[in-house]
Amino acid sequence: MPDEWTEIVSRHAGLVVGAVRRIVGNTHDTEDVVQEVFAEAYALAGRTQVRSWSGLLRRLATLRAIDCLRARRRAEFVTSPSGDVSRLESASREPHEEFAATELADRLRAALGSLPAVQARVFALRYFDEMSYEQIAAELNVSVNAVGLALHKARRQLQSVFDE
Repeated sequence: MPDEWTEIVSRHAGLVVGAVRRIVGNTHDTEDVVQEVFAEAYALAGRTQVRSWSGLLRRLATLRAIDCLRARRRAEFVTSPSGDVSRLESASREPHEEFAATELADRLRAALGSLPAVQARVFALRYFDEMSYEQIAAELNVSVNAVGLALHKARRQLQSVFDE
């Protein structure tokens, strides 16, 4: 499988990197998540036959990128010994990325990490990967109506975060 794996990685690296970067928003986290995605895909390929590498890798990229946002959200706040909760500044961002990041993008990413998994995946596939409702339904093996409902709930919950 090593020769085949090299071709799979080179063929789909752009898809994975692009999907992850659009969700996590910085180079350091993107690199980490991409490595996780390919390691997980390699392990899965050892246990089962993969029918669609692009589908599997897109799914893993979206899931792991959302996991990264959730972990980042949890890491932003720490409890001191006195019980006070304080916000940590992200040390993983590069200086030019700090300037490029907007408050809106940071708030969206933080809010996306707080959504239920299905809503976060639907939102990411729709707005980061620009997939149609039909494509999302096929990707997640759900109905188009379920996609619409999850997207509606996600937008409503995200809107409530931005209205605060």
